[in-house]
Amino acid sequence: MKKLSDNVTVIIFFTAIIVFALLVIFLPKNSFSDIENRLLSGFPKVNLTTIENKKAMDGIENFISDHFPLRIFWVKTKTTAEVAIGKREINDVYISSERLMQKITDADEAVINGNINGINAFSKHFGIPSYVMLVPTAAGIYTENIPFDAPNLDQKSYIENIYNLLDETVTPIKIFDDLYLQKEDYIYYRTDHHWTARGAFFAYENAAEKMGFSPLSETDFTIENAADNFYGSLYSKVLYDGVSPDKIYIYHSNSDVKITGVSVYENLESEPIFYDSIYMRDYLTARNKYPVFLGENQPMVKINSTAGGGKLLVIKDSYANSFVPFLTEHFSEITLLDMRYINISLDEFLDMSEIDSVLFLYNTVSFNTDNNLRKFE
Repeated sequence: MKKLSDNVTVIIFFTAIIVFALLVIFLPKNSFSDIENRLLSGFPKVNLTTIENKKAMDGIENFISDHFPLRIFWVKTKTTAEVAIGKREINDVYISSERLMQKITDADEAVINGNINGINAFSKHFGIPSYVMLVPTAAGIYTENIPFDAPNLDQKSYIENIYNLLDETVTPIKIFDDLYLQKEDYIYYRTDHHWTARGAFFAYENAAEKMGFSPLSETDFTIENAADNFYGSLYSKVLYDGVSPDKIYIYHSNSDVKITGVSVYENLESEPIFYDSIYMRDYLTARNKYPVFLGENQPMVKINSTAGGGKLLVIKDSYANSFVPFLTEHFSEITLLDMRYINISLDEFLDMSEIDSVLFLYNTVSFNTDNNLRKFE
């Protein structure tokens, strides 16, 4: 009987392995994980070279990991179990009962100094009124939600230190204190690394004084609840369901100013794609809904409106996408540049003599990791 039992155990074991292998091989394969917002591994090339350098085995391991049957279920189960036993950081995301927050620990002095030097050099070279807005992330505002003893950069001091190193020709726009005072409001998404349109609105009110225009009041907007059940970028990294999903709110101005065109340049060598709105509503039905604000990141976007103001250049990261719609009330043309995708001189595709003012807008994580502003040095 013992021998029979052992044989049955061996048969079950090898049957399970064969079934698993068949499922991995024959189940339909997706090339992209929508819920994780990332590409999935394809089956690697297997030859003598890739076997010798271990790329074949690493590739097969990644392939199996990415196409494991019921993989999302098991990843969620693992995350839930880890949080249940007290783990509060997964994939550089802090997890609390209130929100998910992007981890930022140390200031990268080399990147920061390069970006500061780039901004100062830009301002001196072009002589255009220049402004800098550094936006704290949620981890800088909701420090009480950071796990006990977890490393967390003091973003208020971080921002102040950077502002102190800007040239006198550059005007800092300080928004940390105002955002902190409004922290009980819905100013950051709970599952995404961006601020909400409401958070951007408070920054817009603050920027008005420095940039020389009178802001609209919140009562001058109709606020649309455009989408529920938004699970953002941080959720995609941890797949933790213990935090409530987000809502997308859009501020529609009640003024007479109209958008006359939005030109999106997917590259600087081709003609732009034209839109008649700053809101890309198709994204409201997508998994990642934040691109409803001006779409995906592109090298250049130009927005024209009937506003009576001058021309503004915004050099930015994606935090600017939900902020810029408020500025369309005050500038007739706004050009947005993402320097990650631009490797030529601005003079080659922009008439800088027509630009009246420049705004550099970055969140603290981007400013700490993206060194592309040093292209202006």
